[in-house]
Amino acid sequence: WALKKKQTARSLPVGDKGGQTDGSRKALALQPLAKRPTGKASVPDVPKPDLRSLPAYGIVVTDGEEDIPGKDYLAFSANVWNAGPAQLVVDGFRSPGKAKMDAYQYFYDAKGKQVGYTPTGTMEWDPRPGHVHWHFTDFASYRLL
Repeated sequence: WALKKKQTARSLPVGDKGGQTDGSRKALALQPLAKRPTGKASVPDVPKPDLRSLPAYGIVVTDGEEDIPGKDYLAFSANVWNAGPAQLVVDGFRSPGKAKMDAYQYFYDAKGKQVGYTPTGTMEWDPRPGHVHWHFTDFASYRLL
């Protein structure tokens, strides 16, 4: 909980409190930008998201069946909670002929005005059933202990 009190005091109300959520938090209605950001990237001193990994669930071990016999696969579901006073806003822009989009994170002041941005990785399309949306690549990593 490395949040500064002054940052918490400047945050926008979003329907729940820092450190608590009932899962109903809704992001402000933002429209995607038509063009990738220009100008110098900056990360201003404003409230920021504080992402936390939640415990894995739905953990299963399956065999490769006909695809790759003799191999076992570990699958699990995971979720990330934003414990911070600001929402995470990431937008992607794809160059012609590229499969992945360049991702940018945006920062807002207490009045909701965009005051900075930074390049923050890539986004990749996932067409699998139940997904059919963009994934932020390298968002989380896991290791077996």
